[in-house]
Amino acid sequence: MNSIFLSYQNSSQYFLEHIQETKILPASEYFESLPDDAIYDYSLFKNSVVTKLYSEQGEFRFFEMPDHGTGFLTKIGSSIQVEINSINQLHLELYQWFGSIIDSYSMDSNKDLLPYNNVFLVSETIFGLGSFEADYMDKCKASHTSPNEKFLRLATIATESNGNLVQYDKDSNIYFYLADHIPNQAHLVKARDVPDDTFYTASGASSLKDWVDSYFGQFL
Repeated sequence: MNSIFLSYQNSSQYFLEHIQETKILPASEYFESLPDDAIYDYSLFKNSVVTKLYSEQGEFRFFEMPDHGTGFLTKIGSSIQVEINSINQLHLELYQWFGSIIDSYSMDSNKDLLPYNNVFLVSETIFGLGSFEADYMDKCKASHTSPNEKFLRLATIATESNGNLVQYDKDSNIYFYLADHIPNQAHLVKARDVPDDTFYTASGASSLKDWVDSYFGQFL
């Protein structure tokens, strides 16, 4: 197995029990059937190595970037059970090629990776605020702000380890639902007409594509 994956296994809290089979592929082989009209630029991963993993927990992939000592673990889901026309096509494509990213790793202990999980997940649960809807409605009531229906219909592209959400609207605009206070986050700006500690936007990552580029950039 590859050294980055072995290092990840030895240090990660996410433990793959009872691995039954592994298969290592260069990126050129993994992405060889990529269509010519693919939305995303997968050449970013041309030097990566993909380890396919099969265990009692399901099917996984570990994508590692040997030039950078980084990698991420993805869970391959079952067939998509939601109406695909309701999902942004870039989101759908990334899920089809990567699966849902559930963990990330750097061999450099001083490199801080973004604490996201369920990145690119596609399921019926990605729409709306889920368990944060009550939080949003309570804050609207407390601040005498009318709830904006738009923000109740966003799709989630990632969740943080503390539960905060990264979401996008039908026009691919990115929003961050941050229920906790966010000191020293100068790049985040509160969205218009919402209470504090709810929806924010980020300078330099206004669209879904911007956010995906920024997310992958930490590994490259």
